[in-house]
Amino acid sequence: MTRLLAAAAVVALLGTTAVASDTIRVALAENARVAEFRGVDIEVQELGGCLTCPRRAWRADGVKAVATGQGVEIDGRSAPGFRLTSGTPIRVNGREYPAVLEVIKNGDALAIVNELRLDEYLVGVLRAETGDRWPSEALRAQAIVARTYAAYHRLLNLAKPYHIIASTTHQM
Repeated sequence: MTRLLAAAAVVALLGTTAVASDTIRVALAENARVAEFRGVDIEVQELGGCLTCPRRAWRADGVKAVATGQGVEIDGRSAPGFRLTSGTPIRVNGREYPAVLEVIKNGDALAIVNELRLDEYLVGVLRAETGDRWPSEALRAQAIVARTYAAYHRLLNLAKPYHIIASTTHQM
């Protein structure tokens, strides 16, 4: 695993385009009707709505999001979307995700979006697609290809709520 992290570090040092930020938004699900989130001291904050109104936020160890006709509902509160943050990973459908999660309306369903640093995303891609026994040059090549692919989709989908999909549509 040390070689995988080293390859990801090399890629991070190579940098990305000047236009793009150092984060990527990955859709974990695009068409969920319901989603349950578990964690420790999750801060739930409303997205969208009135720009001058104070954003309502609260904390919980678990919440359930449901797609409604107007947007997303969590704990009886409706909004166009919600941002979930925690100091520890948040569990969605039995899997833990770091950083920030957003639940947004996507057609008649929900999209669950994980926003994370590009280098963290690359480490996850390398873990999933390679092994410790791969030669270091192969790991480096895989990291460069994964970073280039992610950076391309990030620029291509800049105006969209997410840049890339966590499925075989964009990965593997």
